[in-house]
Amino acid sequence: MKKLFLLSLTISMACLSCSTTEEKNYKEYEGVWKRIGTVKYENQVAIDTFFFPEGRVIPRAQAPEVSVPGGRYKIFGDGHSIWFYSQDRKASRPDAWAKTTYTMRNDSLFEDFTDGFWHDAMSNHPRMPDLLKNGFKAKIDINGDFYSQYRLRADGTASYGELYEKIDTYNVNPTKLTGAYNRVATVQIRNGKKSDTIDWKETTRNNIGAFQIIGDSKRLWAFNFENLDSLGNDTYPGSSILSSYKIDGDLISDHLIFATKRIRNIWERYDNKRERNFELDGGKFGILTLNEDKNGQIAIFEKQ
Repeated sequence: MKKLFLLSLTISMACLSCSTTEEKNYKEYEGVWKRIGTVKYENQVAIDTFFFPEGRVIPRAQAPEVSVPGGRYKIFGDGHSIWFYSQDRKASRPDAWAKTTYTMRNDSLFEDFTDGFWHDAMSNHPRMPDLLKNGFKAKIDINGDFYSQYRLRADGTASYGELYEKIDTYNVNPTKLTGAYNRVATVQIRNGKKSDTIDWKETTRNNIGAFQIIGDSKRLWAFNFENLDSLGNDTYPGSSILSSYKIDGDLISDHLIFATKRIRNIWERYDNKRERNFELDGGKFGILTLNEDKNGQIAIFEKQ
């Protein structure tokens, strides 16, 4: 326990003591990050780090001895970000995710929600009106493959922060798909042949959209759409998913790393692996989905 404590303190201090007046290279933040712990502060000084057990998260910083199955991930790339978490526990909001745009200035991260979309449950969160108006702001520190973010109270103090470890780069060793893509259209496939192309338009609701950010070996997707029941209620809250991928010609193979709960259940049917054909035409990226009768669609994404 003593060695673990010293290791945690060393890493947290390394991550949280390198802030400068001007960050020289924000490209260092681009990539996929996995949350691995919580940093505790006193008087704006990191005094300890509580590491998450593998495959689990600690929902309450005040109770670091209590963990539940779950995970939290985020990606930064070309000014776009997607983050999500999922926890297997009884809670009002065990899943949450959002697609945002971001900027980094000095030692601060600014996330803008106005052109983004998110999990349906977040629309009713009491903080959502403020996030839409003012965005999200956090102090940030990076040291190699470790990154932390924490928020300051009105009096300038901090209590807890989030600690992440980089698990993939972005545009360092890119594939031909590395980039940020917004869903723009659907091409219908009938009897194995392309037919109609339908614009994939967002509704007036802020939390409808589809986006994916593809890193050098992993990709993170977020999507939300309306699925209305007979009473007009939307039954689909949206999903976010992180996978590792490989490209072989026009075939993309994905292996599930983690996702929000509903999509995890779906991927279990495929043994957490999927292979689909794709096409790349300039800045357009299409993913083909077909059934046994050769009917289906191509989801068209446009590079941002």
